[in-house]
Amino acid sequence: MKFFEEKIPDKPIYYEMRQQARRFLSSSMKGNQIASLIVIISVFSITVYAFMVSSKYLHVSIPVMFLPMVISIVLPGVMGGLISGEMQKRSMESLLATPLTTGQLVIAKALRAIMPVMATLGAILVLILILLVGKLFYGDDSGDDFLSGWIAIPCGILVYLVFSFAVTGICLAVSAVTRSAVASLVGSFGLLVLIYVILPAIVVPIYMAIVGQSGNQISYLAALHPYGMVALTTVVAASKGVNMVALVIMFVIGFGIQGLIGFLGLAFAASRLENLKKKGIEG
Repeated sequence: MKFFEEKIPDKPIYYEMRQQARRFLSSSMKGNQIASLIVIISVFSITVYAFMVSSKYLHVSIPVMFLPMVISIVLPGVMGGLISGEMQKRSMESLLATPLTTGQLVIAKALRAIMPVMATLGAILVLILILLVGKLFYGDDSGDDFLSGWIAIPCGILVYLVFSFAVTGICLAVSAVTRSAVASLVGSFGLLVLIYVILPAIVVPIYMAIVGQSGNQISYLAALHPYGMVALTTVVAASKGVNMVALVIMFVIGFGIQGLIGFLGLAFAASRLENLKKKGIEG
């Protein structure tokens, strides 16, 4: 266990990762952390059992479809209070006095997302392995409604990683303008719902009214959305009858949008910290 912590480079920009790893690997866990761990293990064990007994009828790429949803729930809780928490504890002034620039400080905070992102991905890969093992014993009757797992799984993971970057940027941007961890958590969830739920609910009807209801035009718009991307790279029916060149172009634009959201979120947080650094925390 100590070996993992020692593998993190001893540089100021990795201090958040080292701090997180040290807390995770330490034997002194708080009661609420132990309770949370028990709940997580229990839920995961039940999920593993359900996947095992249903493996005959579930395609191996099914777990990949849960990745964006899970990380959009996990990351706000992990990242939401990283900047606002420093403000709340009045430790931001000493943090801004470190050799790190505000941009490097935000990157240091953002790197803390790596562990939950990898842990979530690891859990999903375990579920995929469970499905594969289950199919060896129970057979495979999942049908041909899904793309090959060798295509769906890597593509889904790629979408997941770029979406995780976008969520990280959103959470740190919200955390930079709030004064408490609770406000950051609520604000992060609210902004995620606004961008990925409310905005599509407004845009899609307008889009369909313009292009009409015929054909699979909605697939092109879905390629801009992380949940739509995962569906298009997993389910055959979602991409049937569409121009693949146009769809790939929309995918590239979609990846660019998610990357831009993450970059703008980090840039906004860095700008906010720079303003605080210039005028003083109390100002």
